[in-house]
Amino acid sequence: MKKRITDIIDWLRRMEDLAFHYYRESADWYNQPSPLLTFLIQMALDKAWRFHLMGSAKELLKGYRLQNGPLIEIDAETWQNVDLPLKKGFHRLKQEDLPKSELVESICRAEFSEWNDIFMYVLDICRGYSRTFEPIYHTLQDHGSRIESLIEDLPEELRTYQSFQHPPGMWEYRLLVIDEKGPDATLFTRLLRPFGTVIIATGKKDALEEISHRLESIVVCNLDSLEGVGTDFFEDILQTDPELVHRILVCTRNVSADLESYCDTHGLAVLQRPITVSRFQKTIQKMLEKTVASNLLTRDSHRHPCRGEPLLSGKPRRLIRDPPGHRTMKTRGTRMVPHIRMERGYNLSGPHSIIALSHSELGQSVTERPPAHQPGLSAHLPAQSFPPEKIRNYKQ
Repeated sequence: MKKRITDIIDWLRRMEDLAFHYYRESADWYNQPSPLLTFLIQMALDKAWRFHLMGSAKELLKGYRLQNGPLIEIDAETWQNVDLPLKKGFHRLKQEDLPKSELVESICRAEFSEWNDIFMYVLDICRGYSRTFEPIYHTLQDHGSRIESLIEDLPEELRTYQSFQHPPGMWEYRLLVIDEKGPDATLFTRLLRPFGTVIIATGKKDALEEISHRLESIVVCNLDSLEGVGTDFFEDILQTDPELVHRILVCTRNVSADLESYCDTHGLAVLQRPITVSRFQKTIQKMLEKTVASNLLTRDSHRHPCRGEPLLSGKPRRLIRDPPGHRTMKTRGTRMVPHIRMERGYNLSGPHSIIALSHSELGQSVTERPPAHQPGLSAHLPAQSFPPEKIRNYKQ
């Protein structure tokens, strides 16, 4: 598990380095002028820039110690979502067994995983220590839509993904995050966007006011960010809205025996930080599923005291209506999800197969040695785009 922020940065640098060489060598293989070549070159340039950004982030943060440590850690599932598609694709490229459509699909699988959320979390931390990262952070906010626009220029047969603003689910959820504004709150927002509208409350007073006026599907409380807040705060929440029982998730670095006992008694879920992206989102998903089941059982007997509507914290999407002239800004970002296919065509035998690689070898960069000169890509790149020697010698 990578729990320190420098460990997370080192992992990000390895992923950017791996992706750069994968995209670059793919551009040399498919080197005929085409939208695909343009896409691969631009993606390689982006990876080189992001690689060096993480180098600067590491230099900046090595002199600081985060008060509560990073919110997240890298686990095996994150490795599977990011590292594995890139390495499988790169392996098949070297075996000359990677169709164009599956090349684009492997890129989508990695780029639209939690990879960019973790990258932006590190940049968000950096801009708290240096204003230099402020414009960079805002520039990279549109990472997903930028890649989407590049892929839209590809031929239709290569666009093996689905792009949407709002997934066509039955329920529209409202999720409240109680956290001081900062990198943790922003990351919570990014991880919760696929589930619905995310609202941030920056303290006890704001949270209770929000809960008293709105129906919340889930409440996520980053306890470490709130000073002088104990279990009495959760008593106030449940007194304000008793329907939130079993719908509160507490994240904290230190889970004391008293806190654990209180949460068990009162139906609160607890996650100890650093959290993993997969565990956090699966926990939210299970809580929402219970919310829907509870709503279906109680919708006929419970009415909201102010609006007279069914007391549903997750409302059916088809019933959501805004009053005339009212505009609602959604916080959900654009997402791409590749079509899920049966795995096929991988070379699973022989000394150089994916199966033959040990776990430690898979954890290392596949580009330990300097890449050979590749005129195919160089002919299409600006002379001063990125110095290859810096890519090769970053460990020095």
